[in-house]
Amino acid sequence: MSQTSRYIVRINFWFEHMAVLLLKIRRLIFISGAVILLLLGSGLYRFKTKVTIDSFFLKSDPIMLSKARFMDMFGNNDFIGILVESDDVFSFETLSRIRSLGNELKKKVPFADELISLADFSYFFPGMLSVNKIGSVPIPEDSNERENWRKMFDKRKSIAGRLYSTDYTQAWIILRLKEYPKLSEWKEKEEPAIYAGRRAMQVVEKYRAEGMKLTPTGIPVLAYRKNFEMFRETSRVLAVAAIIGLISIFLMFYTIQGIVGTILIIINSIIIVFGTLGWLQIPADISFLLVPVLLGIAVAISYTIHLASTFNRHLMRTGKKKESVIYALKESAWPVLFSAATTIAAMFSFWLVPIQPIRWVGTVSAFMIFIILINVLFLFPAILSLGGDFNLNREYYQKRSSRIDEFFAAMGEWGLKHGTIILTIFFLILGIMLFGMTKLKVDLNTRKMLGTRLPHVYDQVYAGESKIGSMYSYDIMLTFPEENKIADPEVLKKFDKFATIINNAPLIKKTRSACDLLKEINQVVHNDDSNHFVIPEDGNIIASWISAFERQAPDEARAWYNKKHTTLRLFVEVSDFSAVEFQKQIKYIKSMLDEIYPPAEYPGLRHDVVGNLLQISTMNQYVTEGQIKSLSFSLLTIMIMMMIVFGSVKLGLIGMIPNIAPVIAAGGIMGYMGVPLEFVTITIAPMVLGLAVDNTIHIINNAKLEFYHNEDYHEAILLTFTSIGKPASKAAFILCSTFIAFLFSKVNNLINMGIYMVIAMAFALASDLYITPLLIKIFKPFGNQPQK
Repeated sequence: MSQTSRYIVRINFWFEHMAVLLLKIRRLIFISGAVILLLLGSGLYRFKTKVTIDSFFLKSDPIMLSKARFMDMFGNNDFIGILVESDDVFSFETLSRIRSLGNELKKKVPFADELISLADFSYFFPGMLSVNKIGSVPIPEDSNERENWRKMFDKRKSIAGRLYSTDYTQAWIILRLKEYPKLSEWKEKEEPAIYAGRRAMQVVEKYRAEGMKLTPTGIPVLAYRKNFEMFRETSRVLAVAAIIGLISIFLMFYTIQGIVGTILIIINSIIIVFGTLGWLQIPADISFLLVPVLLGIAVAISYTIHLASTFNRHLMRTGKKKESVIYALKESAWPVLFSAATTIAAMFSFWLVPIQPIRWVGTVSAFMIFIILINVLFLFPAILSLGGDFNLNREYYQKRSSRIDEFFAAMGEWGLKHGTIILTIFFLILGIMLFGMTKLKVDLNTRKMLGTRLPHVYDQVYAGESKIGSMYSYDIMLTFPEENKIADPEVLKKFDKFATIINNAPLIKKTRSACDLLKEINQVVHNDDSNHFVIPEDGNIIASWISAFERQAPDEARAWYNKKHTTLRLFVEVSDFSAVEFQKQIKYIKSMLDEIYPPAEYPGLRHDVVGNLLQISTMNQYVTEGQIKSLSFSLLTIMIMMMIVFGSVKLGLIGMIPNIAPVIAAGGIMGYMGVPLEFVTITIAPMVLGLAVDNTIHIINNAKLEFYHNEDYHEAILLTFTSIGKPASKAAFILCSTFIAFLFSKVNNLINMGIYMVIAMAFALASDLYITPLLIKIFKPFGNQPQK
């Protein structure tokens, strides 16, 4: 017997002694478990969720530092946008409602700053350099007066096609927001952005009830609605998962103790994990909440199945529960422990992705598996031992057990007999799937990720496709080293040229900058002649206009340039979003800025792109790099752990083949189907590695022990099939059934996760049952078989 085999035997005997002790202190286990549950579970009421995109990034990330500089200069770049639709937005009724809606938004939405709408914006009378507020002028009831408004506004390029559509059927309301307070100073339960979004939606729903057709958008509104709708979606999917889990438990377990014990372990583990998060004040992104919960349900049932199967097998032979518990821990505790260790290692690989929610998923999933492991090794055996021994119908059991054993033995025999064909087909499929993986792309595309079945996503897309509404926005900030540089006509002309180029780029809806303001002033002082909608040639005139506008409308001036006149801002509204396309656009922006403002002529010029779109597109790169690092770390860690535990480099490599195969299979099909990698689907590969290794460990461990007893590879494999085939199949069935719950979601990436996790786990089972035994027989990792 090899040193490693002796080592595993010693571990099994150690678990046997632990089981004896466990049965002696069974009452203490129940009492201490209840106390821990009450103490940690009471933190559930402190548990919070969040959806802000800033939470995705580390505070030291360069993007967050750029955003901080922008906010110091211009304040919050979040806005609330509302698309208004009417037969004629210049009708008295529509204008009155737009003004009333705007006033109520300014009054009731916290952090409300400047509101711009067709009924409330700053404008200049022809021939006069004075800022007037249309909001202070009563809405004219006379149709002729409103027609004069229409004609005057039609001449202003900064208004027509921006605040209302040229066919007069749509109007756009923008409410800019002040900077949010620090969370340490914030007293409400909801985050500031979500709170602002909820208050805005309350106003919108009121006016919708009065018959207005309104489509709200903007980050605060989307954050609030996403939080609400995803919570409802999560609850629905979890309800489906609970039903599937309960059905699976009743089908897979033959004793009431096994059924009750498994259910208690699932509930207990979830309460302890999220209660602990509540006490530690670690919030969760609502989009990722399902992953550790469903993973926990699947893992709990999978681990208890392996323990319960060994328990039932011995119980049906002896009828003695306590003796069966000792036997079950002796035979199955070590593989369960090692499986949990490898899965936890795979979950920690998520820390190689510099995105906070991904790291949260990895950490919480690892913690969930650890708590489940403790429950399975201590609480579950104690529950199984409850009740007295009983007499058996041995004849019935032997017939039933014999039929199952014969079935799996026949599977094993067939697999060994057709090994060459099976391996040829297996590696051919892997080759095809590997080519499919080359087609995989990372693209954080809103429509592909979420779909449009959730109302907030549908409204977001609808606003983006409208004539004047937008889906997202971002800002470009140019900072010159010299003060008053923005009054230089050449600088402004180049900035205006740059804005025109951006305005004509793909996915761009419209832009706004100080250049539009100065061109409008130039037009106004020339009797509203649209031919003068250009940047003036005289720098002194520009400087005087900038100063005059600052005196009359300081808040609006601060939205476009800073006090030292060193920085210009370009506000860009976007109709749709694809991270891949936006990354191309960012490169294009930088190249155009270098072309328009050559570094040799403008030394020290700094440009920053800030906003949620930049953050999302940067995450595209993080996801790409993180996927490679995470998968590599998981593979390497699990392989090294298997080599160390089984004492064989050969065995470690053999064990990795059936575990990397399901990742390749799922990734290849995703590539062929054009399913992109993003926040959720990036977690598939490490999770598959962590879960698939469970059955592999049980099969290798059992085969090694059987070879130790009879020193025959063929016989060891067939005996492994009869003892492990059934629980391995059950475990895979449970995992697939649990992830099927994702298919009942309305969110595309959750549906994709369900589909490809099921495919991967089914492929993993097939690999474990057919490929692992063949590789063991071919490469003989346990030593040479003695001649008979």
